[in-house]
Amino acid sequence: MKWTEEQRQAIEERGKNLLVAAAAGSGKTAVLVERIKRLILEDGCPIDRMLIVTFTNAAASEMKEKIRRAITRSAGELADRLEKAGEGPEKVELGKQMAFLRQQMNLLPQAQISTFHAFALEVIRRYFYVAEMEPDFKICDDAQQTLLKAEAMDRLLEEYFEESSLKKMTRPSSIFWTATAETGTRTGSGN
Repeated sequence: MKWTEEQRQAIEERGKNLLVAAAAGSGKTAVLVERIKRLILEDGCPIDRMLIVTFTNAAASEMKEKIRRAITRSAGELADRLEKAGEGPEKVELGKQMAFLRQQMNLLPQAQISTFHAFALEVIRRYFYVAEMEPDFKICDDAQQTLLKAEAMDRLLEEYFEESSLKKMTRPSSIFWTATAETGTRTGSGN
């Protein structure tokens, strides 16, 4: 694939954390997959030592699948080289590389490739005690969230009206008089 200068820089930059931000359809996933592939294959960085986060579950799944395919393709190429290699140090080195790639394939299902939300949830689950939360906390779904909001609104309104009624009851009574011109009588009501 032909990379732009910015994409190539994102792929090849080392020694620091990296944020890749670009418009939809600009090739972010392809750039990240290429970067991850090179970190694994060229730099020997294990997949379980990386944190890879994205915005959607679909993008996270796509990344994981593309990384799996890239490692599988590289393992196939390495197997061909291993088969052609004569006895000696080259074959030993290729064998080590093949073992490393197999290990990465085994680690891939547990690798931290997820959405920001899923990563944050994992951190909270692991360190609930630091956040002073209960270990069995739950995240509500949309239906539960709607019900909880409605219940909170009901309680709020109920408290407001109870408080409002109490204020009316504790105010001094007022009496309103109406005079009727024809009869000359007065009628009144009190609160």
